[in-house]
Amino acid sequence: MLHPQWDIFFQVVESGSFSRAAAARSCSAVAVMNQVNALEERLGVTLLTRSTRGVRLTAAGEALYAEARRLARAGAEAVERAKMATGAPAVRIGTSFLRPCRPLLERLDTLPASVRGRFQISIVPFSDSPGDFARLQQRLGEEVDCFVSPCDSAAWREAFSLFPLGSSRCCVALPARHRLAAKVLLTWADLEGETLLLVARGISPTLDRLRADIARDHPGVRVLDAPGYYDMEVFNKCGQAGYLMECPEIWKGVHPSLVTVPVAWDYALPFGIVSAKKPSPAFRQFLEALGAVL
Repeated sequence: MLHPQWDIFFQVVESGSFSRAAAARSCSAVAVMNQVNALEERLGVTLLTRSTRGVRLTAAGEALYAEARRLARAGAEAVERAKMATGAPAVRIGTSFLRPCRPLLERLDTLPASVRGRFQISIVPFSDSPGDFARLQQRLGEEVDCFVSPCDSAAWREAFSLFPLGSSRCCVALPARHRLAAKVLLTWADLEGETLLLVARGISPTLDRLRADIARDHPGVRVLDAPGYYDMEVFNKCGQAGYLMECPEIWKGVHPSLVTVPVAWDYALPFGIVSAKKPSPAFRQFLEALGAVL
């Protein structure tokens, strides 16, 4: 219900740069910049400060971002109420830069049109920033019914319902200028002397196993823990500091300054649909319909 320029503005803010927002929208950075410029001209205020390292909100941008986000949520809820009035169950699928809904939409496409037509599907954008993502998890089932993510977390298995869509092998993302960036396949010998970033200990049993294997068999690889789950700041940090980072293959190309290279090891992360333990009746029907193709 907001002008489409606001969606572009949200994506620029949440990804941290025009180029990353453009990559997420499959368009040029110039096109994204032009839309934000037009929004600023229409409002008569400067929303962002630009630099070679990305963008950040001005004081006016901070105020408008928070309020526009609130209005966007209110608008989405109003649309959902209208759809529910038609009698078709409404399903709200969350999507973000690091947790895109495309794998789920591709599965939906395999359903017969008569089944897909039973549901009103809404795509709800959200932010990967630690605070916003934590709030989304706490309110899962209220603002969105589900999102798609790597889901290897023991805590998530306790807190949410998880429906697998597949698995994604663990690769390494590294700066495009790095000495290993041109390699087709990395080996343990390549990783010797490098710093490898992993999500914080205790989040992923698979990556905890990788961490233990490194400590036992590859002490020349320095492991650095991320503060929690990955967000775009973690990708930015790796690009700036020259670190390597574990990266599921489904995130290949998520950051324009990093390249993703497979490694000769045997680690993979499951990914799938994350939803509330007690979903709405509409979402329960949706999952039952998906059961034919999952």
